[in-house]
Amino acid sequence: MTWKVVNIADTGTASKFGADDTDKINKGFSGIDVDDYDINSDWFFRSGKLNVKNPANTFSYNIVAAALAANRTLNLPLLTGTDTFAVLGLAQTFTGAQTIGAKLDVNKNIHYTGVISPTQLSSDQNNYAPTNWATSNVIRLDGDSSFRTITGIGDGSTQTNGQTIRLRNIGSNTILLANQNTSSTAANRFDFDGYDVPVFPKREVEIIYDGTLSRWVLSSPPSIIIPSSKYGLYALRDYLRTTSDNFFNTQTPSGGTVANISAVAAHQGIVEWTSGTSATGSGGDISSTSAILLGNNWYWRIDFIFKLAKLSDVTDTYTLRLGFIDSSSAESTDGVFFRYDKDVNSGKWVLVSRSNSTETSTNASNTAVASATWYHLTIIINPAGTSAEFFQDGTSLGTVASNIPTGAGRVTGAGWMFLKTAGTVDTALVDMDSIQLISYTNTSR
Repeated sequence: MTWKVVNIADTGTASKFGADDTDKINKGFSGIDVDDYDINSDWFFRSGKLNVKNPANTFSYNIVAAALAANRTLNLPLLTGTDTFAVLGLAQTFTGAQTIGAKLDVNKNIHYTGVISPTQLSSDQNNYAPTNWATSNVIRLDGDSSFRTITGIGDGSTQTNGQTIRLRNIGSNTILLANQNTSSTAANRFDFDGYDVPVFPKREVEIIYDGTLSRWVLSSPPSIIIPSSKYGLYALRDYLRTTSDNFFNTQTPSGGTVANISAVAAHQGIVEWTSGTSATGSGGDISSTSAILLGNNWYWRIDFIFKLAKLSDVTDTYTLRLGFIDSSSAESTDGVFFRYDKDVNSGKWVLVSRSNSTETSTNASNTAVASATWYHLTIIINPAGTSAEFFQDGTSLGTVASNIPTGAGRVTGAGWMFLKTAGTVDTALVDMDSIQLISYTNTSR
């Protein structure tokens, strides 16, 4: 430390205190107001002696250090404007992004206050990005009476990994979140593991953005895909037994059998249909053939998991239909279904829609149907009844967009059937693992 000597003059020099300097120091330690100090050395305050008074000099903050066992450094953040310290006992509003690098324990309720209420959806939404969506926790949705679909959320760049949004339906009509729909930019799409997800009136779902997948994923329970009877229907035939159930009627081929066979890995509950001994026989599993009217603001999805024990050939010839059909022994008058015929499309799937026997068909480009291979086939029909998309093992095979039966009286059923044209030797034909039928309605029934 360099000592200075007092200069007689009021103003000091670079190496000497002046009288003004000594007056300021004296006043500073005697409690009299002093304009400022420029301190470039260590000052220590003990026993809670550091007090910061308010401008009126009436009350003060008494700053007390904890019982430290070693010296610690308190670094103040770099401020770019006037700001306020956060303290434990006060409610705080953080306007900047916060990063918490350890476990966060919350022992009170969490209130989501970043809420927006966009205008009513009057059309299907691709890359849905209402004003302030990126800074909101809750988006209050309202759809009109035409069963609106959202195919993705965001602008492709604003969403961040871990971002969570609650989609709350405040209206009176169901809104559909479409899985992996190509109408939205890839980074804005939903990945719901192959399922479209409904947001029923007065309910909400929570989605979270996965930056690695570059998709919105579902954090709400997966059971939300199963509707209450008020907003749709759900039917599952899991083939733990052979007899008909409340949804599907088992059709046994003439001279053939329908019997449980042993389960295998990944396939629990399997029923095998044999071909029967009639050259024109048929068999399958089908609901009432007039139970379903497609379109008309009803969303429909049907899934089949099965394998063929034997392909159609010149000795045992048959065709196979799976989907929405209205006959267990003939071609459907009204329906939307997969059709297998060894002599059509090189034995690959044909995607079919029929309305009053007028047919639209599309040849799928998948590899030829094989025996002893487990398939998962899916048909999804949009609520307007203007599009039916066909999937094999989660991959789209194509879409048909005409002759989907939606008019009055153009009713159909759900299920599958085979129809023979040759062969009188009874042989194993179809091993069925499950049928799942899901439907959502726009308004309550």
